[in-house]
Amino acid sequence: MTNRPTTRLKQVAGAFALVCVAFALSISVNPFISPAWAATGTISVVPDDSFAPDGFSWHFEFTGVQSERGFTKSNNISQYYNNLFQDHLVKSTDAGFAAFIYDNTYTDTNGNYRFALRYTGASYTDDRGQTTNVDAIVSLTHWTYHEWPGGRSSDPFMVAFPAENPKPGVFVNNNYSPNATERNMTTLDILSNMNFFTVWLDDLSVNIQYVYAGTNTPVAIKGHACCIDLDCDQAFAFTGDVASAEVSASSQQVYDAATGLRWLEIDPSGKKVYGYGDIEPDDSDSNYQKGLVEVYFDTSASAQASFTVDFETSLKNGPPNEWTPVSFFALSSEYLANPSMYSLDLTKAESTETAQVGEQFDYTLTTALPKEGVDVRMGYRLTSFEITDPLAAQLRYVTAIVSVGGTRLPTNYYTTSITDGTLTCALSASYLSTLQLNGQEVVVTITAELRSMPPAGFDGRRIVENQGFLTVTPAADTDPIPSNVVELQVDEGLSSIQVTKKVSASGVYWDNGQPSFPITLEGTSYNGVGIRRAALLSITPNTPQDASGYYYVSTVFDNVPYGTYTVREATSVRYKLQQLTCAGQVIGDVAHVIVDDATPAWVQFINRVKNYEDGSDSVAAVNHISAG
Repeated sequence: MTNRPTTRLKQVAGAFALVCVAFALSISVNPFISPAWAATGTISVVPDDSFAPDGFSWHFEFTGVQSERGFTKSNNISQYYNNLFQDHLVKSTDAGFAAFIYDNTYTDTNGNYRFALRYTGASYTDDRGQTTNVDAIVSLTHWTYHEWPGGRSSDPFMVAFPAENPKPGVFVNNNYSPNATERNMTTLDILSNMNFFTVWLDDLSVNIQYVYAGTNTPVAIKGHACCIDLDCDQAFAFTGDVASAEVSASSQQVYDAATGLRWLEIDPSGKKVYGYGDIEPDDSDSNYQKGLVEVYFDTSASAQASFTVDFETSLKNGPPNEWTPVSFFALSSEYLANPSMYSLDLTKAESTETAQVGEQFDYTLTTALPKEGVDVRMGYRLTSFEITDPLAAQLRYVTAIVSVGGTRLPTNYYTTSITDGTLTCALSASYLSTLQLNGQEVVVTITAELRSMPPAGFDGRRIVENQGFLTVTPAADTDPIPSNVVELQVDEGLSSIQVTKKVSASGVYWDNGQPSFPITLEGTSYNGVGIRRAALLSITPNTPQDASGYYYVSTVFDNVPYGTYTVREATSVRYKLQQLTCAGQVIGDVAHVIVDDATPAWVQFINRVKNYEDGSDSVAAVNHISAG
């Protein structure tokens, strides 16, 4: 190996903020390793916004981890190493595993590596579509133990921090995540990452072998690994079933103008990369992308089906007064570039399947954001997020609210507008710039009002259809993304029609009997159902009179479906229609009314006696028969 450039490390206190290498394990169903590409075996430079080959776009989702050999389980892994790392790497509540290593600790025992973990519960689907349950056996295969000359009592680290009492070895934290939001979660799926904190060690090698679940039999896997936060004169190399690796173009920017060193320097061999500068192990760090190295591997042609990560720590790379006995690297669900053209779905639902004119109801449009390290690279941000909803002509927009991850957003985090009946709801650029993508749901709830009846369809039903669309930047695989179509069946509703009959009291002659008037209601509901009702309105001596001297009596047709109706009275021999009024239109002697809301319609008939108008004698005729 050729000599590499050197650079001064941070001072002792600053050096303890080192966090080095992290890998993302991912697998795929579509193999993509062309012979030319696989044969190079070198580290190349790719654009920051490039997409990974489709064949390496999936990752493992482990559900459990256990000690295979040598590791000691602890419910408080932080007790064994530097508490100064709690913000980024460990909390006192974190469980994990410890491999205690001293100068006389050997790497193997009885033909097996002394220290190994088994990650369980994952599955892998190959290019033939066959799914296999797999475990990963992660073994420590090599290390170099270093202790300060003269012992720990004179170690600059222990002198600077006498309250600390770290143990030498390798420590795995079950709750580590490079994502700040996930670190603050009470429950975290951390078993998709593998992390290794080293104390007084260098030249650590970690072998990852994929086996059939519950066995030690190797299984072929095609996937990738992405190291994060390579910095502070650390180095990363790989051996075994690895095809190639890549770093981002941004990592080639000059870090130190005086030396000309870049954030990442690729060794002339092309199979080793060194990190310089200082990068936090947090995807919110603006330099985060500059410390990433992605590796593609294919174990399908190997009997061992494994690859090895070789990690040079910061322990002995600086001058003696900058001795740094602690370093860190991890294997995590991570990507350098975007793993593939990710997919988003938009689902639309409604708060009710039926509604009546005048009612308000809610539409919801829901989508799950991509997840960093699974669907997109860590640090990936959306620059625009817009949902449009062309509302049907029968609807009126009322309001819209937005929630992300179950939390309602303040109104200054998004905008809403309505143009020609189309609602547009967009998350603000400033909010998106800070939104870490953790697969959380975005829900837009639109309140609308049904203002009118739609025309009837072939089946007689009246339906309002609605569909929304999602557009994001950078674009997903389909743009815009359509939602499903929802149908709102418009219920014609129920109301009533009140019919009132008035008859002039001066024209009523009780000797001629009780005046009665048959009333008929006919029509068709908005859903195409024929309606016919009848009533008989009768005037009796006990019927009340109004101030104008008219008897009046009413009836109400209840539960009349929304629709168009006519109301008429039967022709009377003795009484003539004097006046007809209604909440609608009068045509001849027929009232036409429309029932389309909860307000009762009304019809009023006013009648007077025909005989009176024709000059008929109001006195009863008496027949006399002569006696003689």
